[in-house]
Amino acid sequence: MHKRVLLTGATGYVGGSVLTCLLASPRLEPISISVLARDPERLAALEGKVSLVTFRDLDDTDSLESIASNFDIVIHCANGHHVDSPRAFIRGLAQRKRSLGGEPFYIHVNFRNIKSRRLWDHETIRRNSSIDKQDDIFEYEERRENTAAYPQRTADISVIQAGKETGIKTYIMMPPCIIGRGTGPYRQQSHQVPMLVRNAIRQGQSEFVGDGSYTIGHVDIQDLANVFELLLSRLLAGESLRYGRRGIYFSNTGSHSWLEVAQAIGVVGHEFGLLKDTEPKSVELSEFARREFNNDRHTTELVVAAK
Repeated sequence: MHKRVLLTGATGYVGGSVLTCLLASPRLEPISISVLARDPERLAALEGKVSLVTFRDLDDTDSLESIASNFDIVIHCANGHHVDSPRAFIRGLAQRKRSLGGEPFYIHVNFRNIKSRRLWDHETIRRNSSIDKQDDIFEYEERRENTAAYPQRTADISVIQAGKETGIKTYIMMPPCIIGRGTGPYRQQSHQVPMLVRNAIRQGQSEFVGDGSYTIGHVDIQDLANVFELLLSRLLAGESLRYGRRGIYFSNTGSHSWLEVAQAIGVVGHEFGLLKDTEPKSVELSEFARREFNNDRHTTELVVAAK
């Protein structure tokens, strides 16, 4: 049966790459894709491939709810920490379910790993590498949210609760650090590594925070896009997959330390004559936060110094 898909964030790094992957997939032929667009001119390259649905912004929840009621599937790749827009999309899908029946579903992206450990502020968490196999991730998120609220985590909890309230199946994609060149029509650079490259060029030397030994998971953007395609194709095929509080999906394919990243930037930057030395240097968290994150230590830790 033909399904209508609404995708957000098509001008972004992740959303654009996911869209490219879905459009190229032979397994998804019985679907039509529409994308939300504040500025349709930015998506002119997609003319004839998708339908454009204009909207004001993510705070216009009445409009988002109305738009979503015309679709069977919503894939939300835009602002992962916006709480109200996911609930609006889910309410819209519930309207469609009441009027037409069927089984609409909602796919959400969270761009931060909920298991990240903040080393400087000593946030205490249970270290358990198999937590996703043995425990209730939703309960874990709730417990951490009660200790220290975090926007992306707040949004996750809200998505799952809204799905339960409305009877809409929800699926949360939770990638780690995303690397690689995107394939979307607009933004094709990731965030963390390019930011460190730009910082190195400004400073004349590659930098890392602290001792740089802390590691974090990563996934290539094309691998991540393929996970979206795989999830969607299996759902459309009628496979029974975990959803709601059990429908949280991780996509790590490897790990790196920020020291390793800084060393690689140093070598390549020096080869191109952009850096004075191959060896990176350590900087204090407060200094990096001042320069790159407007003195926001919390965000700085999670972006370039979490474990």
